[in-house]
Amino acid sequence: MIGGNSWAARNQFASAVPSIAAVWWEPADDLPRKVIYDKRTDRAPSASFSQVNAEMAEILRRYVLDRARSYEPKTVIDAYAGTGDTAIPLSEQGIAVTAIELDPDASAWSAARLTEPSRAITARVEDALPGLLPADLVILNPPRAGVDARVTETLEAEVGHLRGVIYVSCNPATLARDLSRLPSYRVESMHAFDMFPQTAHVETVCELRPAGESA
Repeated sequence: MIGGNSWAARNQFASAVPSIAAVWWEPADDLPRKVIYDKRTDRAPSASFSQVNAEMAEILRRYVLDRARSYEPKTVIDAYAGTGDTAIPLSEQGIAVTAIELDPDASAWSAARLTEPSRAITARVEDALPGLLPADLVILNPPRAGVDARVTETLEAEVGHLRGVIYVSCNPATLARDLSRLPSYRVESMHAFDMFPQTAHVETVCELRPAGESA
């Protein structure tokens, strides 16, 4: 549930619809989201974003993991990490992953499952990223609005210390805008996933390498 500044009947709402597993409320005015009702005990926090097309989401996740492993990184920054679907399996292979996620519940879920020395940080990516680089690889999976300009500025400044960037986008327009802010990188590969069949929406995985690096 999104919007409003008060919800007096929220408990009655949850009780009246027993089939609902969880109810989260995101008030107006940028107030933090609140769990109203949650009877789940072993699943990731529902307030963290997840894809509705689970089958295609798993195919995309495996592709991203495969591309990430191809760099043989020792250190990875997983930005907009959610509940750690990408960070956790990488950490299990001995890669030191720093997962950045603003949602505190999703970040806590990830932190409890990451293998040391990997860690989860609850923060805005644009605030945390400068202090976490250099790293071998950066994975970006932002919302439809794309990344903050400070993120691309940081990546530009660190181009000489990165092997690559993997950008997972759900909005081709903001992806194009963000790529235009990264002139020091070249597009190594781009792969589209039909996450929402029979719609105009598409999920894109764009792989970037420093422009001066040979193929």
